[in-house]
Amino acid sequence: MSCCQAGTGPLDPSKESTYSFLKTLVTELMALFNTSELFMMGGDEVPHDCWASNPKVCSFVKARGWGSDMEKLESYHAERVVGILAEQNRRVMCWQEVWERGAALDAGARVNGGSGGGEG
Repeated sequence: MSCCQAGTGPLDPSKESTYSFLKTLVTELMALFNTSELFMMGGDEVPHDCWASNPKVCSFVKARGWGSDMEKLESYHAERVVGILAEQNRRVMCWQEVWERGAALDAGARVNGGSGGGEG
């Protein structure tokens, strides 16, 4: 199934409702699994083609002055998720791509991955 079909694919990082949903989800997860201060947010090999195929996402990226750079959108999304996790007093764990693409991470973040990874 193609990610470009209606109702499929990744969350839309251009919608404020995406972050409201993620905040609710993380809050509920933390209430259930409150055993670790670390939260793995992912970020490994994020495909940008679905975002690039969405006219609303493309308009959002252009309005931010990023042209068609979906890596900047990915960093924006990662930073929003980092903020949500910080509100829950969680330290972020992510894949090295998040760090390499310039997302702002807290000093206590853990970065997993190949030779470029390390603590951020």
